[in-house]
Amino acid sequence: MQQSPELRRSHRTTRPALADDYFVYLQGAEQDVNNIEDPMTFKQAMISETCDNWWVTMKSELNSMEKNGVWELVTLP
Repeated sequence: MQQSPELRRSHRTTRPALADDYFVYLQGAEQDVNNIEDPMTFKQAMISETCDNWWVTMKSELNSMEKNGVWELVTLP
């Protein structure tokens, strides 16, 4: 019976993906997250100062869901 050769093992030392001196710097806008509460309803979004932005965002989301076939329109019973 032939004896199989011994498996070779790596002798490299493993290093963490990020060095110990790795820092993340946030931009000013990213630090202000959640300081202003988002509207909870459509009505709140439409009366807010940023209603134009909300409208564009909602239309974009609805178009994306329609394009991806997320729902199917049916007639109510």
